[in-house]
Amino acid sequence: MNIVELKGVSKIYKRFFKNGIKAVDNLTLGVKKGEIFGFLGPNGAGKTTTLKMLTGIIFPTAGTIRIFDKDVSDPAVKKKIGFLPETPNFYNHLTGSELLDFYAELFHLSRRYIKERKRKILEMVGLSDAASKKIGSYSKGMLQRIGIAQALLNNPEIILLDEPLAGLDPIGRKDIKETMYELKKQGKTIFFSTHILPDIEMVCDRVAILISGRLAVVDELHNLLGKKFQTFEIVFRFPDVDCKKVFPDKGCSFDKGLFTILSEGEEESEVIQKRIWENGGKVVQVMPQVKTLEEYFAEVVDKENEG
Repeated sequence: MNIVELKGVSKIYKRFFKNGIKAVDNLTLGVKKGEIFGFLGPNGAGKTTTLKMLTGIIFPTAGTIRIFDKDVSDPAVKKKIGFLPETPNFYNHLTGSELLDFYAELFHLSRRYIKERKRKILEMVGLSDAASKKIGSYSKGMLQRIGIAQALLNNPEIILLDEPLAGLDPIGRKDIKETMYELKKQGKTIFFSTHILPDIEMVCDRVAILISGRLAVVDELHNLLGKKFQTFEIVFRFPDVDCKKVFPDKGCSFDKGLFTILSEGEEESEVIQKRIWENGGKVVQVMPQVKTLEEYFAEVVDKENEG
């Protein structure tokens, strides 16, 4: 069941006496309850604009956005959303604890509730020992952590995170990913953008790739990186046959008496193996080379740019 629905959403930033800039172009997308959804795209693809439209900070030029089957502008919807912007700006004179008190007031949360909630959240993001320190003394990683803490303060059902892993060291990223897993176990829905692709492979259920404001692909991660996008390394022996003549469209490498060819997908792999046998060769091994998300992402971007 989709609890977030974007249908035909476009956003054009108007400029005086100039043509507008279309940041998002006819985006249709659904996010399911309880999933961790990764939102990918190169710089300027429209990721941040989309997240801001989901929060109601800005409005679409065309199309509709519904969360829990209600318009995103509905105050009841906003109470169920937690949001971390890409570059949050906090009051440097406040401590981490005071900052959370400030946001608690905006949500009209009771003091009794917020006392225990603060303790749990600060512990979750690893800032229990820094709660009494001024925000102005926080490192980039600590600012990200307190930003995630404020996004979780109201116990939201949907958590929108814009580059939540930016600025964190490997241990910090590990901690935040573990936090995401824990939130998923609690039934929370997480929608986040990031450029740190290896991290997405480890946490996401589904991913979408946005290029120049348009949706290029959306699918479950295991489908994107599964067999239909696999590369196979075929190692074989040939008698006195010129490999390049048999496979003119493939790059044949040769080392220690063995040839190696890379094929795209199972079907092409079978065709290549058959041609090897027909020319008196012998297949030594066939090794699947599963593509990483980074490699797949680069292919999609290149293909879209060529189009």
